[in-house]
Amino acid sequence: HFLYNTLDSINWRAKVSGNEEISKMVEALAALLRTSLNTKQSLVPLSEELRLVQYYLTIQKIRYEEELIYRFEVDPSLKDCLLPPLSIQPLVENAVRYGIDRTGCRYVYVGITEEADAYRVEISDHGKGFPAEVLEKIAKDEPVGSSIGLQNVHKRMKSVYGEERGLQIQSTPKGSTVKLYFYKGVKEA
Repeated sequence: HFLYNTLDSINWRAKVSGNEEISKMVEALAALLRTSLNTKQSLVPLSEELRLVQYYLTIQKIRYEEELIYRFEVDPSLKDCLLPPLSIQPLVENAVRYGIDRTGCRYVYVGITEEADAYRVEISDHGKGFPAEVLEKIAKDEPVGSSIGLQNVHKRMKSVYGEERGLQIQSTPKGSTVKLYFYKGVKEA
């Protein structure tokens, strides 16, 4: 409660002083924290996961302004599909953090489509790509320094959908694409 009350106080002061950017950031942060900390389900609707991504991107768009460009292509009919919580947001966070192109711009693409037995999530950036040793460590489930987001998602996807179902990462010096699949027929545990 202390954290939420503190964020509410900051938000109130920002509104009183007319600082809408701070107010929007605090509201997005509070919603992001509330949603991520209160998720006790093993699977959540895609719409909820995308709401977390939007909260995160609201904060980052204010932070990076025109240096952050993002685009979503999500089939609206998929909003009720279930996937493990915090599966997409850490991947988007990784793309924003490391996907900086030679001009200093951060471009993030999020696409979600339906396939025969699964729903494919694709997150792309225009950064310099992953070093080969990082890709090897992720594939082997070995620690990659302090960056744990990709590994956590990779491990959770494998635990929910099977050992062969982790992240697929394609990386070049002109950008990276991370794909994950959440499979039809998996029910809430």
